[in-house]
Amino acid sequence: MEYAIEFSRDPPGVTFTTSGPADLSTILRANDEFLSDPRFRPGMPVLADHSDLDTTSLASSDTELIGKAYRRFLDKVGQSAIAIVVAHPATFGLVRMAQAHAGQPQPHQRIFYSRAEAISWLNRPVGGSPA
Repeated sequence: MEYAIEFSRDPPGVTFTTSGPADLSTILRANDEFLSDPRFRPGMPVLADHSDLDTTSLASSDTELIGKAYRRFLDKVGQSAIAIVVAHPATFGLVRMAQAHAGQPQPHQRIFYSRAEAISWLNRPVGGSPA
């Protein structure tokens, strides 16, 4: 599995992109790398693009560990808007399972099948509908 964490200044935000065959240890390492990056500020929008990630190697039991890592991520990002992009219904299901393990659903998170829709949602006016 490959990943990249890219920060932008205008507009401020972070894009987390994954690709290739999903690997639990790499997912956890990437999460730790993101959490320790001093450039991140709570409230900064996050685009997590997993549209090129092959999740067929992940088991539903892996979602518990991913969910715990995601909980740590959520605790750090605060009220950041988080747009998650997936390409397949199976990946959508795994993301939802990990979110369930992380705790209460957050209104500032959405899953999309289109990167363009995710970016549009992230760029909506403050106070706009999170739906």
